[in-house]
Amino acid sequence: MKTDSLFYELFRQWPAVALDLAGLDPAAAERYTFRAEELKQTAFRLDDSLYPRLFAELFRYPRHTPPSP
Repeated sequence: MKTDSLFYELFRQWPAVALDLAGLDPAAAERYTFRAEELKQTAFRLDDSLYPRLFAELFRYPRHTPPSP
């Protein structure tokens, strides 16, 4: 979001504003450090050949498995 960098810069320059908005004592601003940590989730991707392999195995299973009595 474009506003994240704006708020980060405001709170970095004037940490008392962030504490005041949070309902905390703005005089304690010198004890706080504002950083912009970036967290990323590891990618979750399905294999491109998942569906062809899946259906091939599904159709091959009855041929190679003896019927049960």
